[in-house]
Amino acid sequence: MVTQTTNVPQAWLLRGGSEPEYLVYRALLRTGRREPADFQYQAKVAGGSQVRGGAIPDFLIESPRMAINVQSRYFHSRTANQRSHDQQVRLFLEGSNLRVAYISEDQARQNADFFVRRALSQAVVQGPIGVLQ
Repeated sequence: MVTQTTNVPQAWLLRGGSEPEYLVYRALLRTGRREPADFQYQAKVAGGSQVRGGAIPDFLIESPRMAINVQSRYFHSRTANQRSHDQQVRLFLEGSNLRVAYISEDQARQNADFFVRRALSQAVVQGPIGVLQ
């Protein structure tokens, strides 16, 4: 198993992005997509986190219309509240006709290109860490 390593640019970190999110971002670019025309990073859906019921997926893709969330074990599986929040966000987004794909930090580091293309193909539906595995 080969793990990708990369130097994450300071500008990405200043946007609030993590290394696994950067790997997914770069993989999206390699599909020929460009930000902001083809996808948005941390797009606010229905007002984002400032509005009850809103959400902020890591990546909002225009075609196919969907969201990709990158999940780390630390932030997404430590507590029942975190897992419940992830499930609520998924239900909200999918109730808004926005399919959600999840890529774990390990998948992003192992082969972001493969897992991004798999998510975009809609071939595999994988739930949030610790919820719908």
